[in-house]
Amino acid sequence: MSDKRILMAARNVSRIPRPSKSALVVLVLCLVVGSAFAGYMRIRSYVISKFMSTPVRPVVVMENQPVWMSSYLAQSITDSVRPTGPSSPFDKKVLVDAYKTLSGNPWVKAVKQVRRVYGKLPGDTLRIDCVYRTPAALVQSDDQYLLVADDGVLLPEKFSADELPKIMFGATGTGPTQLRIIQGQTQSPAAPGSVWPGSDMAAGLKMSALLSHVSYADDIVRIDVSNVANHPHSPLLTLITKANTQIHWGRPPGDDDFTEASPSVKLAHLQQIYAQYHRLDANQQWLDLRFDHVIYPTVQASIADAGQ
Repeated sequence: MSDKRILMAARNVSRIPRPSKSALVVLVLCLVVGSAFAGYMRIRSYVISKFMSTPVRPVVVMENQPVWMSSYLAQSITDSVRPTGPSSPFDKKVLVDAYKTLSGNPWVKAVKQVRRVYGKLPGDTLRIDCVYRTPAALVQSDDQYLLVADDGVLLPEKFSADELPKIMFGATGTGPTQLRIIQGQTQSPAAPGSVWPGSDMAAGLKMSALLSHVSYADDIVRIDVSNVANHPHSPLLTLITKANTQIHWGRPPGDDDFTEASPSVKLAHLQQIYAQYHRLDANQQWLDLRFDHVIYPTVQASIADAGQ
């Protein structure tokens, strides 16, 4: 290569732009910050694993437990979301898994909050706050009695006939009526967690809800809905007492028309009957509440007539 070409090549190299001082400063800062962040993450992971991991399996505490909920049911719900072993209080998967499990539980209507708190150690307690479904009635299905919530959702619990007294009347089996049986429904049970279909079931639940607020209705233990779909010209709902007598109620509450007395009038008749006879069937095999006067199978035309 000639001296002239060497000189030209040297001039071309000198024209290549060199990094500015500010660019070098930025590069150095990026390296320093990156190294510092990586070091922080390593230290954070070490501290969490060494000092912040809960050495015990977290316990689960239920907030706002309903007064009607038994300790057995509450325990089964909390056990279903309790982590299987120790974990870091920063592990969000524990909260996500608990939320999913609660959302899929038929007893849970809505999940309000799931959080980890400091009990004796960081994150050793999981607190759950939910809205729970309230049992409204038992539904006879073959030889079993299934529990249904007030919104018509089928709950997981099933009972045999031998278990009915303590379920319906409390632990002693002799207390006031707490749950009534709906019978005569036309459709098969739905899967737990879904609404039991059918207008007859909806009618039975409306009747159950109304009776739950009536203090003198302990005599009524069953709600027969078999006429809702099959015999529209007969009493749609029939109430069955502890003495196996019948009270023809008629249309379900909220589905009334001018052909029948209103629910308030029917309840007033029942209250008057109970005050006079201390039982709701007035010592009759059946009575009919659908009209302005109570109809009996005897010559009595009304409770008013009986009192004269």
